[in-house]
Amino acid sequence: MLKFQFIYGENGYKIVKDLRNRIFKDELGYDEVTDDLENESYHIVGYEEIHQMGLGRMTEVDSETFEVSFVGLLKEYRRQYVGDLVMRALADKAERLGAKWMIVKAPVALKGFFEFESYEVCGDAFMKNNEPHILMKKDLTKKQPCRGCSK
Repeated sequence: MLKFQFIYGENGYKIVKDLRNRIFKDELGYDEVTDDLENESYHIVGYEEIHQMGLGRMTEVDSETFEVSFVGLLKEYRRQYVGDLVMRALADKAERLGAKWMIVKAPVALKGFFEFESYEVCGDAFMKNNEPHILMKKDLTKKQPCRGCSK
């Protein structure tokens, strides 16, 4: 059974740090897997039994907008709608905190995943971590079903 937990700030980062390094640094080769926003961000961690398998982070940009970053899953959990659950949990949390918008600086290679999650492109491509990214946004006032649940 999968379980998800939100932890705010530095304690959240401490809990997800090893998994984030494993996914982003070791597997994907990112240079930086942290920044100066850890202490003011909501971290989500997913568990199967007691084992961490997924994570995400969102940070308040302004009173109506949160930015999603560092969304990742262990390989064996990908393409099973677990990412959909993480993204839905982040959006639900942002809504409960009063947000109307979510934004993400998505790798262009994952643009389709974020479009599946109802994000729309709202900027030009740019380079980050040596790969092209694109700014995308989601309107939280438009209700969307959990697409993994309808399969």
